[in-house]
Amino acid sequence: MAEASYQKILRFLEGVIRGRLKMRRLEAGLLVLLASLTALLLAPAAVSLQPRFGYAAVAYLVLSVLLVGGAAAWAIVLIRRRPSRESVALEIESERPDLGNNLISSLQLFPRKGALGPDDPTSPALVDALVVETGEQVRNLDPGEFVSPAGPRQLRRLAGILLAAAVLMGLVWPGLYPRTAFLLAHAFELMPSRITHLYLKASAERVLPGAPVVFEVRTEGRDPREVALEIAPGMKGAAPPSRLAMERLGEARFRATWAGGESDVRATAWAGRFHSAPLDVQVVTPPRVEDVAVVYFPPEYTGLQPSQGTDEGNIRAYLGSTVMVRVKANKPVSEALLALADGWRIPLKATGDGALEGLLLLGGPGSYQVRLRDRFGFGNLAPPRYRIDIIPDAPPKVEVLEPGKDLTVEADEQVAVRYRASDDFGVKSLYLEIRLGTNAPRRGSQARSTATDSRSVP
Repeated sequence: MAEASYQKILRFLEGVIRGRLKMRRLEAGLLVLLASLTALLLAPAAVSLQPRFGYAAVAYLVLSVLLVGGAAAWAIVLIRRRPSRESVALEIESERPDLGNNLISSLQLFPRKGALGPDDPTSPALVDALVVETGEQVRNLDPGEFVSPAGPRQLRRLAGILLAAAVLMGLVWPGLYPRTAFLLAHAFELMPSRITHLYLKASAERVLPGAPVVFEVRTEGRDPREVALEIAPGMKGAAPPSRLAMERLGEARFRATWAGGESDVRATAWAGRFHSAPLDVQVVTPPRVEDVAVVYFPPEYTGLQPSQGTDEGNIRAYLGSTVMVRVKANKPVSEALLALADGWRIPLKATGDGALEGLLLLGGPGSYQVRLRDRFGFGNLAPPRYRIDIIPDAPPKVEVLEPGKDLTVEADEQVAVRYRASDDFGVKSLYLEIRLGTNAPRRGSQARSTATDSRSVP
């Protein structure tokens, strides 16, 4: 019976040991996870410092190996270090004072009860009794009560916090972890003595269609033998990228000229596996006049109604007319004006329907251009010149009908004078001017005068 009780004690202790080994394995895995997450949390510093401190990738690699390797080594120690039955028995007795020293005493005395000498105060019967009593005590004990999950629980909570922080960093900084993996994989190749930094600039970042762009590259670090300029369409999948060999200008300087195109492009300089930051070049469509319409407001004296012009922007009207010029452009503009040949500039204002309008008072013949400028500062190319023609306004015509010849009359004799006046827009007023001898001229009475109105409209 004592043997069965002793086996019961051993099974109880083994159950506690297995439970604690399970907790240790869990702790070991969590330690390795914590070390890995800590290394991930250091990734932003490594990625940010690498451009300024070329050994940041190496330092990060060494630190990550120390963190993860140290955690893995300690995890192996935890897993392989099996607690002894005696140490577990002593810990259980410290937690359960009601057991006294029965557990440790049973473990130590029962295996060697047959070796007790005659002078030993402990008899085999007493040892058996102790073992039987201890077996009864552990029968109602659950080994799980003596396996504490507190350590793994704290590590799991800490791992959850670090994991949430790592995920948040990945969301805030897309591409962080692929760049981190690249740093770790090429840490020694990224040392300043083995890398090439390329800095690309362009003569212009916004150009007109077909305008050439000069690209220059400055290099730092290891001097490359050759540099190529990659020109890729601004829209992905539009066309495969092309490469231009860059001319070496001197130490660490290269140049290439792109002939220009009709759409946006992205340029990148390559030297082996190293490349510059991409540079976008925007191809801007210049502003262009699509339509010019004119509306005439003739002078009031003509009696003519406003009318629409029919000569595609050319102006033909009477002197003193007000002309509204209405322009439609192919794109929104920041500046628009009418540039007259005599130097005057008349600004055009935007209307609600997207057109541009301005008023021009005709003071004489000439010409004008419509000049546009977009928000990038590009103007319309080679704007056409429109004519300004003045319609002649003939002066009034006056003829004397009677007498039809010079007369000699007495001083008190009356002379009937008949005269006629005509104008293409009508005669507003007329009078007869009389000079008697050397006196100043004076106006005669209009009551006896007649006038004819010959009106013509051009």
